[in-house]
Amino acid sequence: IGSNSFYMPKSLESISIPSTLTLIEKNALRFTSSLNAVYIDDIKTWCNINFANEQCNPLYYAHNLYLNSELVTDLIIPSTVEHIKDFCFYNCTSIKSISFEKGVKSVGNYVFSNCSNLSYISFNDDLTSIGISAFYNCHLLSNFTLPKKLETIGAYAFYNCLSLTNIILPEYV
Repeated sequence: IGSNSFYMPKSLESISIPSTLTLIEKNALRFTSSLNAVYIDDIKTWCNINFANEQCNPLYYAHNLYLNSELVTDLIIPSTVEHIKDFCFYNCTSIKSISFEKGVKSVGNYVFSNCSNLSYISFNDDLTSIGISAFYNCHLLSNFTLPKKLETIGAYAFYNCLSLTNIILPEYV
């Protein structure tokens, strides 16, 4: 989706993302404040979209992600996804829990930022990288165990996670 494609539409309430989409450019969905739902049919495709910035992701405005017409509350990142691209689930308030299946290796920058209802994460031991501000502003996130193979955690990865009380670190850290 090119720059300014849907700039300031006043009545756009939902958007369906085709499995062929790979890029959403700057300002493509800018000021789509009436948007309240994003529909996808494949998590792998969604995780591989290149969003130019957070405002290019329709979840920035919509907050609610639907997979095969069902609201995503308990998100499972399948083993077919190795890398989750930047801004992928930015501002998705429908997500309450995330489970990473074996094979997921990295979480990009700002991927789960502002997922304000996220309270549970189950990482897999294959995960090696968590990007900058990946879980920024996840206010309900209270505890989790970091994966054994984790090598890098980006700056502000868990910044402003106000309920965070317990992190279990791998033995080698």
